[in-house]
Amino acid sequence: MSGWLLSSIGYVGAGLILLGYFQVSRGGWTGKSSAFQLTNLCGALLLVVYSVALTAYANVLLNVVWLIVAIVAVVRLLLHRKS
Repeated sequence: MSGWLLSSIGYVGAGLILLGYFQVSRGGWTGKSSAFQLTNLCGALLLVVYSVALTAYANVLLNVVWLIVAIVAVVRLLLHRKS
């Protein structure tokens, strides 16, 4: 993977997670909103890809856990909407 593409993946992933944090902190989103959870999910996924490519395994672990938390939250949101 080329250097600029890998860097872009990392920056976009970090930007998405920061966007979610910023929106919740300013009251634009709630911690249970689908926008927040999907933003975190996408950001964590991109950071997992980025960290694996860099073999930064501590960051891989952190972002895999972050990703699992986001997946669980999104699944709960989807199940709650169907009921």
